Amino acid sequence: MWYTLRKVAVAMLAPFDRQDAVMAANLPGHHNRPRDRALIAMVVRRNQPIISLDPVFRRYGVRSLW
Repeated sequence: MWYTLRKVAVAMLAPFDRQDAVMAANLPGHHNRPRDRALIAMVVRRNQPIISLDPVFRRYGVRSLW
């Protein structure tokens, strides 16, 4: 079930674009995983929440639903 939930949450986002890449590259170093940094950039730019148990997302001002 978690895999399905995670897949749906990611699928609801728009495609990763150049602005997302620039933002991900320039984020503060709270998180070093490239995929997570990409997700952070995407949700911040689109003002969307994320479903995650990882507390580090909140350091970027991301609204977490979990």
